[in-house]
Amino acid sequence: MHLKIHCRHWISSLQFITILGWGFLTAGIFFGSWWAYRELGWGGFWFWDPVENAALLPWLFATALFHSALVSKKITQLKNWTILLTILTFLFTLVAFFLVRSGVVISVHSFAYDPGRGMFILFFILLLFFYSVSLFIYRKEFYESKNKAANFISKVNFILLNILLLITIVAVVCIGTLYPLFIELFTGYRLTVGAPFFNLSLMPILALMLIFITAIPLLKWQVNKWQLIKYKLSLPFILAAIITLTIWYKYDGNLLLYFILLLSLFAGFVLLAAISKKENMSMLLAHAGFIVLIVAISLYALFKQEKELVINNGERTQIAQYKLELKEIRPARKQNYFVRIAEFAIYKNGKYLTNLYPEKRLYIIEQDQTSEAAIIRQQFLTSDLYMVVGDLREQGIYTRIYYNPLVNLIWLSGLLMVLGALVNLKNIFITDNTYCNFPLT
Repeated sequence: MHLKIHCRHWISSLQFITILGWGFLTAGIFFGSWWAYRELGWGGFWFWDPVENAALLPWLFATALFHSALVSKKITQLKNWTILLTILTFLFTLVAFFLVRSGVVISVHSFAYDPGRGMFILFFILLLFFYSVSLFIYRKEFYESKNKAANFISKVNFILLNILLLITIVAVVCIGTLYPLFIELFTGYRLTVGAPFFNLSLMPILALMLIFITAIPLLKWQVNKWQLIKYKLSLPFILAAIITLTIWYKYDGNLLLYFILLLSLFAGFVLLAAISKKENMSMLLAHAGFIVLIVAISLYALFKQEKELVINNGERTQIAQYKLELKEIRPARKQNYFVRIAEFAIYKNGKYLTNLYPEKRLYIIEQDQTSEAAIIRQQFLTSDLYMVVGDLREQGIYTRIYYNPLVNLIWLSGLLMVLGALVNLKNIFITDNTYCNFPLT
């Protein structure tokens, strides 16, 4: 029994299914990030939580898969990569399911778990892995590419390099997520791998990806003249360098973050040139979403501010251009919880703006404590002032204040990616309206 790889429409079917799933997963990841930002009181949008990482793994593989499928459809290359990535995408979807439902990781995002069900899922994953990989190796000659790219500087090679970088990111995320589990299993010692590990490991990989992403829209599939490519890249790079150096001159910060910002702006200006030529709009929307995401995260990381303090009635504090005065702390009883409400008057540049009311709740039956963040959003995309209160102390109430610049651009980037997926689905449905149902013989 084997898959008829020579079927003319199998890649169109695969593209449609992959992009549909990728679009839903993208929407889910960004919506979950938005929910966590507003509801959990952590003050950020991504925490490298094990369940967040579990959702990211199949997303990365699916991203690699539809790029590989695009190459296979256009010039019949990377068919072996397309089949292998199809297997890995499905397997890591099951791995994510296992991590979330088995109880091996503890997270606020975890669902109800059952260790017995977890063992069954793990056995099923291993069975599928050995069967799928064995079948892939056995039928390898049926989908090996006969044609090779004429030279290194070609669209197909740069896409392949980005696929390899995506797989490298998967490896890093897997190590950071699963390594503590193995340490605890074999030594009993509980280890935490946090944001510093992921940020330091992934930023150089991301920088390389941005270099290839910048060049890909300008490259042809096979033969390219480097002199012509270099000419087309010159003006976007100069513009990106001027903007980055201007920001760096005014605001000192992490040089690696500024380098990421430079590359993302560079890629963005190249993409704008491609948009002006009315090229593939689905690709442009999805890539624009990714570039907006990287620019927003870079600027957010460079300019965010955080303050922790204990503040009492009538006292004032300041963060960024905001001044905050605690007016009062008042307890209250609601239907199923006790609540402590802190009322803050907010001033911006010396002018009264509004009042914020962060809360600390204690649910009576569960004896669970939660924090309700208070957020003030300025002009939608510019910044958020984010406040969370904790326990009462002798000197006042414990308070965390965050100034989060451009954080809302992150949600916009997710919307652009989902729109790109929808446009791509429409294009496939219109241009490839006959699908292969993957016949087996």
